[in-house]
Amino acid sequence: MRLVCELMAKGMDNRRSLNMRITAEALGTLEEAAEMAMTMIMEMSNHHVIYGKHSTLVHKDIRLICSLIDI
Repeated sequence: MRLVCELMAKGMDNRRSLNMRITAEALGTLEEAAEMAMTMIMEMSNHHVIYGKHSTLVHKDIRLICSLIDI
């Protein structure tokens, strides 16, 4: 919830006050989307590790996948 509020505050003009609310349904949707994105990144990273015949997923594998999909 805190992350959502911080992102909403970043997206708004400095002139406006943060007087917005988010519904539980919207928060659940954001959570599900974030979970799906993380799952996709981890699956793609795992495929990269398997293709490279490595035995361990490391940070550089995840960074490579993120750079390939422009995250």
